Amino acid sequence: MNSTKKTVFITAGNRDIGYALVQAYLEKGYVVYTTFRSVQKSSLLLENDHPHLHKIQLNIKSSNSRKNLESFLRAQPIDIVIHNACNFGYDANKIEELNSSDWQDSFYINVIFPIQLSVMLKDNIRKSKEKKVIFISSRRGSNTVNFKDSYKGRYAYRSSKAALNSAALALSQDFLEDDISVLILHPGRVATELTNYDGMSPVESAHHIIEQIEKLTIRGTGQFLSAADGEKIGW
Repeated sequence: MNSTKKTVFITAGNRDIGYALVQAYLEKGYVVYTTFRSVQKSSLLLENDHPHLHKIQLNIKSSNSRKNLESFLRAQPIDIVIHNACNFGYDANKIEELNSSDWQDSFYINVIFPIQLSVMLKDNIRKSKEKKVIFISSRRGSNTVNFKDSYKGRYAYRSSKAALNSAALALSQDFLEDDISVLILHPGRVATELTNYDGMSPVESAHHIIEQIEKLTIRGTGQFLSAADGEKIGW
């Protein structure tokens, strides 16, 4: 491996925004590390044999996750970490059905694990040049936006994204002493299963995300922005 190449670590890089980010960073000359959970839903990623692409199958809910990731990444400097993995919580979506297990899964996958993973990777990030941690959130994690829209439902998704925003903001303050920048991004309405494939393409969203990452400096750490235009979103 060329040690002079920049590196990016992307969770859930197997499809949609995640895979679009994987492709974009490979085209930019980065070494890309990424995770995937389901072989059945990862054909594009698994068929990609780019020499600078490194893949690991990972069940985030598994107790072996930390050990497997540590072995996968070793002491590799990581310039950019992008937390893209997400659990929607379909069984904790509407007031008529609020399954506590699914709600708890959303909090673990969307909030707890990405924060713990960021802390675990702090030494890897500290060794790099860019030193950036990115959380893919949603405007549905904004109480300001939801109140304005009189938005209903999506209990697990919106509450876990709101919690992610708060936790990422806290992390940004703890990471200041290490000169690590943290950014929270709403990727826009993207054509995925979550939106019934209505919205911008994952490639376009990835382009906007990367544009905001490239603009990020330590002075902007902890902000919650719209990827498309860089506008601040209310908490």
